[in-house]
This record gives sequence, C-alpha cells and structure tokens, in this order.
Amino acid sequence: RHTSLELDVFYPAAHALLVDADEISIATTSAVEHEPLLALMGMLEQSSREDPLFVPRIEVLRRHVARHFAEEEGQLFRELEARGYFGYSLE
Repeated sequence: RHTSLELDVFYPAAHALLVDADEISIATTSAVEHEPLLALMGMLEQSSREDPLFVPRIEVLRRHVARHFAEEEGQLFRELEARGYFGYSLE
C-alpha cells in the first residue's frame, strides 16, 4: 500500500534529512495526517454503497487526500528536494 510505504520508508528517511524543527514538524504532520485517512478507508471498506454516509465519507476522503498531496508537494517535497533526497529536480 501507498500509505505503508510512506509511513515505513519515506517519512523515516525524510526525518533523517530534515534538521530544522519546522521542517521536521512538516514531515511529522504529513505522517499523522494518514490516521484519519486510514480510519475513513476502514469505514468505507466495512460499509455498503447504500449506507447514507458512504458518499459523504468518499467526499471527505477525496478532499483530505487532495489537501494532503498539495501540502506535501508544496512544502515537504521542496525541503527534501533542496537536500538532494530525490536525486533530481521536481521542476
């Protein structure tokens, strides 16, 4: 799973490269943001499409994922790129 790779590989490596407290906070926040995503996915897996909360949960999940991606790409990835984490420019 994507989330497992991020939590087990990506974020630990990011923490090793980031030295500034604000940068580490960005990485930590990104990791913690997976908790509600995982909870929502679990609820969706256990429910049916007829559940009145199914569509609202999908919408909340979609918005949360979009915001999470935007924050990572806008902050965390830029900090890691500046330290050569990716081995190339993201531009």
